[in-house]
Amino acid sequence: MAWALPNHDHIMALFLPAPTLLAASMTSYLISQFNDVPVFQEFRAWTGSRHMRLRAGGSTAISALIDNIIFNSLAWMVFPWLLGEPPLGLRALIFTYVIGTYWIRLAMAVAEAPFVYLAGWFLPPEDRLRYRRTGSSPLLAVATATT
Repeated sequence: MAWALPNHDHIMALFLPAPTLLAASMTSYLISQFNDVPVFQEFRAWTGSRHMRLRAGGSTAISALIDNIIFNSLAWMVFPWLLGEPPLGLRALIFTYVIGTYWIRLAMAVAEAPFVYLAGWFLPPEDRLRYRRTGSSPLLAVATATT
């Protein structure tokens, strides 16, 4: 264990923020997911069974923005302040963490659309047709077909 003593400060710097990052991450994830589903449903009400790319990408883009704002605010401002550490400046938070990482998440939202369409092709043909006809969830269409 003698090898670990000189590295103790470095190990603590790596693992000490983990609980606060976990709490910030779970809080932001839950809030953004509770937002993502209603936004997706609202887009579906506007578009019907068309424009899956708009529904998936649009709802993901909105929930990613909410997730980014909440996570970065909690992780780099609120929790450090509560723990008596200096929080990150507001300008750095907004321009580096929120906007900077949001562009990456926005690119992921655009890149996910082909996979959403591809996943639809793995449904059995009768379920795919029922989903398109009713405009409901593919899982709901499969569940009602089996009951």
